Amino acid sequence: MNTVVYKSVTRGDIVAWVLSALALGFALKLHLLPALLAGLLVFELVKLLTPWLSVRGLGRDGRRLLAVTLIAIFVVAALVAASLGLVAFLRNSGESLSILMQSMA
Repeated sequence: MNTVVYKSVTRGDIVAWVLSALALGFALKLHLLPALLAGLLVFELVKLLTPWLSVRGLGRDGRRLLAVTLIAIFVVAALVAASLGLVAFLRNSGESLSILMQSMA
């Protein structure tokens, strides 16, 4: 048999819900939803990568730091590759950036 244990809602729970709702409201009002989602994604990726990084001599914090470093290296490398690809595309295409801007106008 499954027995469900209900516990009463405390004042701290209500305060936490109200503060979370206010924080989400401010994030939506200030157009910070992409930053919030990116932060949550990084948090989950670090939580996912930390058990896989079993390097001896690193404690729990060292593994987390290594996971954050690997994610940062990957993001910076992707941005650099995208920038270099865009520059190569604009230089090697028959049109230059000024011609592209004129055609867009």
